[in-house]
Formats: sequence, structure tokens, C-alpha cells
Amino acid sequence: GMGGMGGMNGGMGGYGAARPAPMMSGVAIGSKVGVDPSTRSARRLYVGGIGNVNEAQLAQYISDLINKALPEPFPDGPVVDVYIKHERRFAFVEFRTVELATAALELDGTSFNGQSMRFARPNDYNPAAAPVTGPPIRLNIRREGGGGGVLSNSVPDGPNKIFLGGLPHDLPVAQIQELLQSIAPLKALHVPLDPSGMGNKGYGFCEFADPAMTDVAVAALSVVNLGGKQLTVRKAQNREHGGGGGGGGGG
Repeated sequence: GMGGMGGMNGGMGGYGAARPAPMMSGVAIGSKVGVDPSTRSARRLYVGGIGNVNEAQLAQYISDLINKALPEPFPDGPVVDVYIKHERRFAFVEFRTVELATAALELDGTSFNGQSMRFARPNDYNPAAAPVTGPPIRLNIRREGGGGGVLSNSVPDGPNKIFLGGLPHDLPVAQIQELLQSIAPLKALHVPLDPSGMGNKGYGFCEFADPAMTDVAVAALSVVNLGGKQLTVRKAQNREHGGGGGGGGGG
């Protein structure tokens, strides 16, 4: 049944015109040759905030993002399949390998048509059953805009928000990011800077792309010495303090 692939590009023109009642509409994007169907739940991601877009456009955009962030483009294309739930403005994107899907979590917060996209595991994802099919893939998304275009700089409150204290004031945020990324892919990092230009304020918050890494990272970072100072690292949520929101008025 592979013969129908050739007509794909030609037939996309009138695609958006007559769409049937809300249904999952799927389109085969890349060749599925060599893709293991049994690993599908570990190869799919939920992608939200996509706006009005069709499957081919979304697949192209995500493939370009990933290929740009890899040393060389992924053979046969990183995206295998896209299902868009149009009335809800979200999609399920199926990647070629388990490792690609894990790496693509780092794209969370990427902007697409001016909207911020969400990349997350679907509800049916079971980390215990997720197979390891190859070495982990690291996306080098720091190239975009130099500052980690994809890394969110706001860390929402939640069980995976990590507090970092004892940061040397003269340590650049890029180096803090590199230290954290050496443990696991980051989802978000916020290090407040001193308005007087004296560097950072000595603390920050971060969250890793994979929630399973939260405890591992806290343990690993707790023994790190920076500039002769021991880092203070803990889950932010364990400390209930009411005055947390008032810190921004010092400038």
C-alpha cells in the first residue's frame, strides 16, 4: 500500500475547504518502513497550541525544528504521523524513534505562528514500559537566538519545580543552564538577574523535561560545589511560603 504516497503533495491544495464533522484526521507523513508499531505510545507526543494548521504543515515545521537542532538531518524524516484534533487545536505527533520523541519534549514552548506550543507525553505513556531502542538524542536548540530559544524562562509551580540556591553571583546563566543540561534535558530555567548589573541574584528555579528526573537531579545537584559554595537544591513546593510573589519590586 505504499504506492499512494506519491500523490500526497499534489492533493493538499483543497484540504482545508470541506472538512467533515470533528474527527481525528490523520495523514501519513513519512515512510513507516522500519518503525516498530509496538513502541508507538513511547514515540507519540501530545502537541498543543498549534492554531489553525494542517497535518503536513505541522509535520514539516516540527521536522525542520528537529533537523536544525541535530548535527545532520534525521534519515527519512523525524516525524512519521500527525493526527490533529481540529476543534481542540491540538495534535498527536508520532516520531520515528522512541529517543526522538523524548528529545522532542525539549521543543516545549517553541513558538509557532506566534503561539507557544506545548509538547508533552500522552496520557497512555507508561515510562516503565518504554523501550530503550538506541542512545539518547540531544537536540542542540541553543542555536536559536543564542539563549536557548526553546527553553522557557518561566517555571510554573508544581511538583517538579526545583529551587537552586547558593549560585555564585558572577556565574552566567548560560553556564548554569549547561550544568543543568548535563544532567538531563531542561524544560524551563529562571535565574533572576540583579537590576544593578551585578550578575544573578544567587538563586533560581528550574524544571526538567522528564518529571522522572526531578529527584535524580536534586540529589545530583546537592553535592555540586560552585566557586567554593555548596549549592542548595530542593523541590520548590516543599517550602510553603506566602511571600514568594513579592520579590519583583526591588528595582
